[in-house]
Amino acid sequence: MPRAGGEALVKGLRRGELAVVPGSGHALVVEKPRDTLDILLAFLARHPLADGNPATYNERDGGTS
Repeated sequence: MPRAGGEALVKGLRRGELAVVPGSGHALVVEKPRDTLDILLAFLARHPLADGNPATYNERDGGTS
């Protein structure tokens, strides 16, 4: 998505945040998996789950650890 589209989209989301990862394309999760994970974990740390606790490592990786 072009950056302007992301900026417009995030304005309509209650807890929306825009993360720009230089050198990435449309397949961010495949192209920059570590950056993607770092961005998502930081977001989850700032916005805990409904019970008020941040996600555990097991919850973050889909229960594979």
